[in-house]
Amino acid sequence: NDSETGTNSKMGAFFKFKTDQDEQVYVKIAVSFRSEAHTESLLNKEIPGWDFNILKENARKAWNKELRKIIIDAPDSEKTIFYTNLFHSFVQPRNRTGNNAWNTEEIFWDDQYTLWDSWKTVYPLMCILDPEMVSGNINSFIARYKHDRYVAEAFINGVESAVGQGGNTVDKVIADAYVKGIKGVDWDKAYEILKYNADSMKTPNYIENGYHYLGEKHIYSNRMYSGSGTLTFSYDDYCAATVAKGLGKTDDYKKYLKRSGNWKNIWNANAESDGFKGFIMGRRSDGTFEEIDPKTGYNKHFYEGTCWIYSYVIPHDIPAMIDYMGGPETFTKRLVHALDNYYIEFGNEPLFMTLWWFCHPLINRPDFCAKYLRTQLVPKFTNTSLPGDDDQGAMGSLYVFARCGLF
Repeated sequence: NDSETGTNSKMGAFFKFKTDQDEQVYVKIAVSFRSEAHTESLLNKEIPGWDFNILKENARKAWNKELRKIIIDAPDSEKTIFYTNLFHSFVQPRNRTGNNAWNTEEIFWDDQYTLWDSWKTVYPLMCILDPEMVSGNINSFIARYKHDRYVAEAFINGVESAVGQGGNTVDKVIADAYVKGIKGVDWDKAYEILKYNADSMKTPNYIENGYHYLGEKHIYSNRMYSGSGTLTFSYDDYCAATVAKGLGKTDDYKKYLKRSGNWKNIWNANAESDGFKGFIMGRRSDGTFEEIDPKTGYNKHFYEGTCWIYSYVIPHDIPAMIDYMGGPETFTKRLVHALDNYYIEFGNEPLFMTLWWFCHPLINRPDFCAKYLRTQLVPKFTNTSLPGDDDQGAMGSLYVFARCGLF
């Protein structure tokens, strides 16, 4: 309680129990943003009894209900890996409706640690397996916007935290759910978030000149870089344009659709690597490119990626991306070259979508997608490890999609 302890003061509790030898002690713990009485009511609702075996059995049933949404026929060793990753997909965020930071009964989802990663795989997977989770989170975004006037990429213990990797990630979750027809959302209210982010959460140079420049500061996050920041802003604009069009907001649609092409402003057509020309690359404030080896750029031009990796992170304009890389034939050769030389490393989220570009109608090489899934991606998941940080189930959800043969 801040009124008693002071904001940001350290708190703790220490308990001792007088017990007989080998006596078991059972403890139930609950947390509330509101009051001691509310804490007790939550505890009595969620863990009413003291039989630990009943609690475990109820938990087993609850998890089996979720995990049985996908049934696979595979050896036990594969089932262990698959269902472990599926389990990861369901862990966060958490539904804490009835225990929010505003002392209201509005829907409230908490523990959004890495929304900048989970939008790629967790939310699309939940659109299939648990659409109420998706609508619930978007309604929680709406409530957060109402009370906080800002919907950050991280939301932890009811606190908005501006620590994303570039762009406004909630835009992508909202637009993805909108085009998939998720029910139970007031889309006009959800659009208010998209419009606010489009008009008020972009850097000045992006608005004026069409790109986020190297070293440009932004209240959004200290992890903004010219390359990754511009790419994500342009995709956010596409998301806003998509929903605006569907809601009949024609002027906004035209405005944001035009801006969604801003990724082209950081395409350096003269950059060359391994005989291939044209790469996404950061630009200085004066408009010039900082010429670098396209195999570099990690945490200088991009967040956790290189020019090779981020040049494929243009999901909203794949035909233009293919064209800029020299057309379908050259694009295919280039991506095969990148994979064969391990320029596309599967330990991080920026490249999650890359393999599936082989399946685009202009490329039409799903066999290459299957080949590299089987030889480079899937083997990195074992019964004891992942290829990188799971990031709120993002990595686990990617594995589920890969093994199910769709994305």
